[in-house]
Amino acid sequence: MARGTGATPVDLPARPRADLAIRRLVVEMARDNPWWGYRRIHGELVALGHVIAASTVWKILKDAG
Repeated sequence: MARGTGATPVDLPARPRADLAIRRLVVEMARDNPWWGYRRIHGELVALGHVIAASTVWKILKDAG
């Protein structure tokens, strides 16, 4: 029986998740500064020397609730 060769999510390489320390820092910054949006938090992280995309900050905040 022939099997399909289509790529499934299992076959595709995944980008590693953001480091747990950065995830905690994003949530802490959002909690301490509730008027900041994800772009402001992203800018502060970049100013601190972290390499992270604004969309990743948005996803972390969305996942954290």
